[in-house]
Parts: sequence; C-alpha cells; structure tokens
Amino acid sequence: MANSLEVISNWIGAVSATIGAIGQTNKLFENHYIGQQLSVIGKGGQGVGSALVAILEDNPQAEVGNWLIASGASTVAYINARELPKEFKKDILNPKNLFENLQQKDLKDIENRQIAIIGNAMQSIGAYLIAIEKEHPKKVLGLKVQSVGALIEAIGEYKKLYSQEEIAQLLAVLGGWLQSIGTTLVAISVTEEYEQRKTYVLNN
Repeated sequence: MANSLEVISNWIGAVSATIGAIGQTNKLFENHYIGQQLSVIGKGGQGVGSALVAILEDNPQAEVGNWLIASGASTVAYINARELPKEFKKDILNPKNLFENLQQKDLKDIENRQIAIIGNAMQSIGAYLIAIEKEHPKKVLGLKVQSVGALIEAIGEYKKLYSQEEIAQLLAVLGGWLQSIGTTLVAISVTEEYEQRKTYVLNN
C-alpha cells in the first residue's frame, strides 16, 4: 500500500509532466524559448519524481521501470537544456533567413535528436514494464497512456531528425499531454490507495 512519500513523488511526476506538456504547446505557438524552459523543468521534474518512486518501490520490475523513466526523462531534460540557446535565437532573432538557417541540421542537432529518441523510448519502456506488474485498473491505464505518450514523443523526435518540424511538434504536444494524463491517473490511484490505507488503520 502507498505511503505519503510515494503520493508526493507521484504528484511531482504528474505536475512536472503537465509543465512539460504546456512547454510543448508553447513551442507549437512559436513561443520557443519559454516552451523550451518549461520542457526542461517538466522533464527534469519527471526524472526526480520517478527516481523517488523507484527508491520506494518494492517490486523489482517496477523499480527497474521507474529508473528507466527517471533516466529517460533526465536525458531529455539535458538535451532540452542544451538547446535553450538555439530556441532563444528563434524567439529573439527572428528574421526569416536566420530561421531557415537554424533549421539546417548540423552534427550536434542530429546527436541531440538521437539522444532524445532514446530518452523518450526509455520512458515508454519503463512505464510499460510497471504497467504489467500493477493491478489497480486506474494505475495500469495511466501507465499505459504514459507509455504511449512517451512513444509518440520519440516518434516526434524522429520526425524532427528529418526536418518534418510541423508534424514533429504536433506529435510532441500530443505525447506530452498523454504523459500528463497518464501520470495524473497514476498519482490519483496512489492517492486513493493511501487514503484506503489510512482508513483501514483508523478502523483497526
């Protein structure tokens, strides 16, 4: 049964996933620098939340899954932080010819996309590993939605690798909000388990 620290850790992950989704939505509407900052905070927070859950987890497979989510989210946060200067240029120095130059992929851009694909894929695999070990229906659903969201974000990064920027950002927004919904469902289910535990202790 859940304890208070597990509840807090899951809500850190859920709130952070929502911040990340808001960041991706900002980038969809050309607020690149603000969106990128929110993405760094969101993915970083997801990494912290999942790491705390992993430490508290007593199921080995679920522990591995949470460490995968923590590692993957932290990896994407690092890549997003590396790209903050480029996103700043898109917002502040925005002549059309400069924007087109920024779209040309150099080796660093390619490396960033490849690492981000791996990071999101790790999150997807981690969430799925946890889902197949859990029994609470809302938690299982949330983890599967989270897994699909992370996979869609990975596909978005793949599209960005080939300069399909518009579809890539749409996928990033969709994937981000699915992760927000999924992590929130998990946090709600953990909270419910904690409340049930408190009620049981008070009545016995």
